[in-house]
Amino acid sequence: MPETFDSSTANDKVAPRLSIIVPVLNEAMQAYARLRLLAPLRRCGVEVIAVDGGSTDDTLAVARRHAGRAITVPGPLARQLNVAAAFSSGEVLLLAGAGVVLPAFVDQLIDQAMREDRCEWGRIDLRVSGTRWQRLLTCVAGTIAGRRAERTSAAPLFVSRKAFMAVGGIPPDASLPLAALAARLRAAGHDATRVRKPARARSAVRHSSPVLQWSGKHIGD
Repeated sequence: MPETFDSSTANDKVAPRLSIIVPVLNEAMQAYARLRLLAPLRRCGVEVIAVDGGSTDDTLAVARRHAGRAITVPGPLARQLNVAAAFSSGEVLLLAGAGVVLPAFVDQLIDQAMREDRCEWGRIDLRVSGTRWQRLLTCVAGTIAGRRAERTSAAPLFVSRKAFMAVGGIPPDASLPLAALAARLRAAGHDATRVRKPARARSAVRHSSPVLQWSGKHIGD
């Protein structure tokens, strides 16, 4: 169970359609920027939950001010996401990794994709931001390292609460939580859909890759 829990704007009367779960760790300024971008979605009834892995800076305080809910969950990222999912209220969960900026109207895009394709889960396309040369170098580096599949698995994943609970959530020892969850959903026979309007991730040339961020590891500039 989490060590701390804060609920500043939770709406107990009407369950939200979508809950966005955002992991944060020792990144107060970045957390502020990312959570502020989600403010319009919160005003439209989307639940935003920040899950802190045990920050030693002001990240948790920032999350408490700018997320609907903020919890602290020490331990592996898979555990953090599972606990945050248990605290969430939405019919659909959206798991968004560190350094990822979601597309505008993401709630409507997800709802449309799930309704049209009659799917219980899916992914949002992920595009690496940066200059043309940074994107090229990132692509080449990813190919050499054999990380294309891993980078794809780091794309934001959305899933109905019903399907998430049915497969038992994310394996607690998973080093790539989203890939492990996707594998469980496929094994259970759930077809996937896709949101083609991409989310943006910072270039891996100057920052840690989305995959390493998801697994809680960081490479210095």
